[in-house]
Amino acid sequence: MRDRQARVDQAKAGVNEHQTRYDGQQSLKKDGYASDAQMAETLAKLETARAEYTRAKLDLANMTIRAPFSGTLQDRTVEIGDFVRAGDTVGTFVDNTTIIITGSVAERDAGNVKVGDMANATLVTGQNVSGDIRYVSQVAQRETRTFVVELEIPNPDGSLPAGVTAEMRISTGEVLAHQMSPALLSLSSDGSLGVNTVDEFGRVQFYPVDIVQSGNDGTWVSGLPKTVQLIVVGQGYVSEGQQVDAVSMTSDTAMASGSSSELETLK
Repeated sequence: MRDRQARVDQAKAGVNEHQTRYDGQQSLKKDGYASDAQMAETLAKLETARAEYTRAKLDLANMTIRAPFSGTLQDRTVEIGDFVRAGDTVGTFVDNTTIIITGSVAERDAGNVKVGDMANATLVTGQNVSGDIRYVSQVAQRETRTFVVELEIPNPDGSLPAGVTAEMRISTGEVLAHQMSPALLSLSSDGSLGVNTVDEFGRVQFYPVDIVQSGNDGTWVSGLPKTVQLIVVGQGYVSEGQQVDAVSMTSDTAMASGSSSELETLK
């Protein structure tokens, strides 16, 4: 504290002194015993004393460090007796009543994500949460060509931990997709990614596809009809337009006849 309280008391006494003098001069002015110049000089001294009093009170109030919001003290970086200057960090204060999940979306999907959209997320702890998109960057990151997205999650009771890994799921529209093993994907002569199928006439037909999503349970692709006969065995030995005899994969012992390839109907 040093002399901070004493300076407050001194400044307060100065204000009282000049206020009393100013009030007295106002009474004398009515009788013509005080000039306007004297009144102005006394008023200036009174305002100076008030400013000194305000500075002394602020200096005293700054002895107590206060956060601008309610929360929890996460970390304290100083101890009693440490020397600190104005602006030095003395601790980390956390308000976790709202959790912000930050992720990124591919450039082809960024146009379908807007501020205010609903999104879901799964924390590494297994907790499922939902909230609103509060921010979408306008410029792609140079290294990854992705756009930063922030999802705001209410956490009034503080049950959600901050700083953990999360998987964010943002709906960017609906598309008809089929789930299959990535081993069934092949390249056409022109380098297009797709799959070999059999049409209603028993001919091999190549369908270009786009990968929608990949995971441990397989790959989701778009670009196929709603129902399709997909070649699942021997797709590397047929070419587009070749006539084959389709054999449905009903068991592990299913066999193909002649030069045909084994197939499976995928819905």
